[in-house]
Amino acid sequence: MWMNDPNGMVYYEGEYHLFYQYYPEDTVWGPMHWGHAVSTDLVHWQHLPIALYPDELGYIFSGSAVVDWANSSGFGTDGKPPLVAIFTYHNPELAEAGGKNHEYQGIAWSNDRGRTWTKYAGNPVLPNTQTLQDFRDPKVFWYEPGRKWVLILNLNPGGPQGGSGTQYFVGGFDGTTFSLEEGFKKTLREDGAVWLDAGRDNYAGVTWSDIPPADGGANVLTDTFFPSREFDAISIYSRSGSVRMRGGVIYELNGIWE
Repeated sequence: MWMNDPNGMVYYEGEYHLFYQYYPEDTVWGPMHWGHAVSTDLVHWQHLPIALYPDELGYIFSGSAVVDWANSSGFGTDGKPPLVAIFTYHNPELAEAGGKNHEYQGIAWSNDRGRTWTKYAGNPVLPNTQTLQDFRDPKVFWYEPGRKWVLILNLNPGGPQGGSGTQYFVGGFDGTTFSLEEGFKKTLREDGAVWLDAGRDNYAGVTWSDIPPADGGANVLTDTFFPSREFDAISIYSRSGSVRMRGGVIYELNGIWE
């Protein structure tokens, strides 16, 4: 059915958790849920039950998740840290009424490695007091003074191959202000920005939380390809001269979903 923006990407106890915007009733956009899948290698995936359902506060829009190692939320039990998700509620009734306070932030937590989730009874934890029409997609992190930080910026249009794109900037963060690192700025573009992905229409980019030491910054290209017919034949040709087929082997790929 309908699925888009990845959400709540977090690594915990050997598993990569991938949540995503999901409407399980149709192939077109509808009331958003958080779908859920896990992987141990980022190649093979296992579907899990829906993590977050819409409720009286609204649809479940994009957000993020972290391991609360210090149990600063107080949701942890038996000495184990909880997984905590923060997400945007989108209230369709308020939106249809023409108001501009229909998006606000809620939280939920899990004490069983993300298998089941409990929404906080005091939601929303961050109300839309400024009546902002677009007030969504929170990204949570644990602030420790003195680390380097990466600022991610999604924009449309302006991507390297047309359409949407995601840039990032390296700098410092004092809890209030982000400052671009001079060395980073001098070695790259004039404004210090680099493209996170060179594919077309890369948008709503989010990063993994608590990921293991996540390949030295290799280039990445992600693209979506919609074939117009089945791929059931291979053609070999030459633009000049001739081609002789001496043999070959075709390997069928295994599926990545369990």
